[in-house]
Amino acid sequence: MDMYKHCAVSSLEGRSNIEGLDHGNTTPEGFKQHYTLKAQEYDAQYQKNGWREIVEKAVEIFLDALRGIPRKGSFYVLDAGAGTGLVGEQLDRARESTLSDSPRPQRRLHVYAQDITRAMLVQALQKEVYEGAEVSDVCDEKAALRHQKAFDGIISVGLFGGTVDPKEGIPKLLLQCKPGGVVVVASRESYFEEEFKPFIRDHLNNESYRVEYTPPMALDEVGQQSKSGRSVFVTISKLLKA
Repeated sequence: MDMYKHCAVSSLEGRSNIEGLDHGNTTPEGFKQHYTLKAQEYDAQYQKNGWREIVEKAVEIFLDALRGIPRKGSFYVLDAGAGTGLVGEQLDRARESTLSDSPRPQRRLHVYAQDITRAMLVQALQKEVYEGAEVSDVCDEKAALRHQKAFDGIISVGLFGGTVDPKEGIPKLLLQCKPGGVVVVASRESYFEEEFKPFIRDHLNNESYRVEYTPPMALDEVGQQSKSGRSVFVTISKLLKA
């Protein structure tokens, strides 16, 4: 698959132009600026704030969903909002043991990364767990159309915690998902209740999709028990008739 190229990201640009960033700017440009500044320290922050459990659980659910796809050959997978590649790393660690007991144990994962921030993808590609990456906005319809029905599975951890409106982002992910494929998303519980549930009710409650979600999972290491500190994992199966 040549739609995502390593050359789309230049390591020379990983820390460029970070002076004077506006951290109150919640536009796509503001997020790019913020995560450009955070890129090199992001993994260290991840190690101490309890996010590891969220990533591990999301990948577990995702690989379990992939095992249920009755398709021959390899899986093509997109890590949407990949950031510095933490999900890609966990996929790389877990996929062999998880997929080995599937009916087709030789099936290989071809994993690609997408993120709005070039500096984050520079860090992700250094982990050498992706076959390619693209700098783009997950809500960009033109980018989604370029990769229409390209992926067997799409996973996204972090995007839909308040940063991206599911009404804008989820249809673009579903556009890139093959019929019969799956999209797995981790969302903060508060955001799930306020934004995701209404979106599911209004847009995915039909014969083209099957939606499942887990009970909320707390960030155990930091002991957050409020809705803002817990994650819900949403699995959207795009049925063959979609």
